[in-house]
Amino acid sequence: MKNKFLNLTLKAFLSSFFILSCEKSNDDNNQNNLYEETVAVANRNSSSISFFDANTNVVTSTLKITNSEPMYLVFVPSKDKLYVGDRKNKQVHIINPSTKKLESSINVGNGVFHMWADELGKQLWVNNDIDNTISVIDLATSSVIKTINLDMKPHDVFLTKDGTKAYVSIINSDSTMPDKIYMYSISNYEKLKEVNVGKDPHLFHLPNNNKLIVPCQSGEVYNIDSEKLQIISQKSYPRCSWVIP
Repeated sequence: MKNKFLNLTLKAFLSSFFILSCEKSNDDNNQNNLYEETVAVANRNSSSISFFDANTNVVTSTLKITNSEPMYLVFVPSKDKLYVGDRKNKQVHIINPSTKKLESSINVGNGVFHMWADELGKQLWVNNDIDNTISVIDLATSSVIKTINLDMKPHDVFLTKDGTKAYVSIINSDSTMPDKIYMYSISNYEKLKEVNVGKDPHLFHLPNNNKLIVPCQSGEVYNIDSEKLQIISQKSYPRCSWVIP
């Protein structure tokens, strides 16, 4: 069974979930490939991952990861793996989406929170908001190849589809000061630029027009040039948290 990621990822506070499509060949009668759509949900408070049939909304299986605190999920199609951040154990778990089994775990930083991978399947960036670091995982070796130390708390993260840049939202502990967006080179981990935005920012990159959309819970949505990291426009949307194109 081959798994394919449908272009829909939802971020939530206590759980994360995605839809993946499983392709299954029918060799007996040479019919066209059949597809199964599954939703995976990380249950932070019950140390488990639930898998739903997307058509019936019925739970088809549950993976228990004992004494864990699963946070966000990232599916990487080129690796056919599901990566789950475990805040309690300072790890990222690797799950086979076909068998729904835990294969291995990677040690990362303290305070595992938002994470994201590029669509080429090269790297997974994991924000650790207790020790204020970013763990960069090489998906070819399933190992941490770089730890980026930050001067403030990291929050959201988004990698470009082409695997060249990473954007990280930074929380300023001073409530009177703006939060920030940092832009990094994925090849050498150098911080290239930064820009001030509203409080509690989340991220979504639109590759077709090189725009970075930044919704902030302070009530603003920023439209940012993702190359220059300059604000193009800003609109008011009270209590905005995240965006799905």
